Amino acid sequence: MYDKYFQANPITVGSRIPKHKGLLISGGAAGVTMSVQFVTGAGATLTSVLTVNNTPYILPFQVYAVNTFNGLTGFYVN
Repeated sequence: MYDKYFQANPITVGSRIPKHKGLLISGGAAGVTMSVQFVTGAGATLTSVLTVNNTPYILPFQVYAVNTFNGLTGFYVN
């Protein structure tokens, strides 16, 4: 099963991302990282550092915010 994406909107680093199906990340090379915040089941946020090794990269779940991009370009997709 694959999701269909019809819109791609730019991400503003450090601010909450509206409801979306996933993130589309480009510009990745070996070892490039990004920091994102997830919402836990209790409603708190959890920060995680993700490594993007290839491009384009689709992160197929919803995140609360993107903290850092380190040379990457990103969009939230619906």
